Amino acid sequence: HIRQDMIKVIQHNRRLATLFETNCLNGKLIVCSMDLLNHQDTFPEKKQLLYSLINYMKSNAFAPVKSISFEELCSLVKPSSKGKKEETPQSVY
Repeated sequence: HIRQDMIKVIQHNRRLATLFETNCLNGKLIVCSMDLLNHQDTFPEKKQLLYSLINYMKSNAFAPVKSISFEELCSLVKPSSKGKKEETPQSVY
């Protein structure tokens, strides 16, 4: 189960994993909570990380070991309702 692999901090009660790979349904994916799409001019490391992740996903090395159910995935990417603006998950394609 992917949830067992994520680290929790009791004081903050939030998961600290910002990036993970998994199998889900009939596919494999990388979930990233970091904003790698915006402000790439100011932060070139965002552009480089996104480039590296895409190349990794295109390679044979991208073979996640863990699996997650669709319901569990949905619960992980659900926007927070703590007064923040809701955002829709984005695809790089």
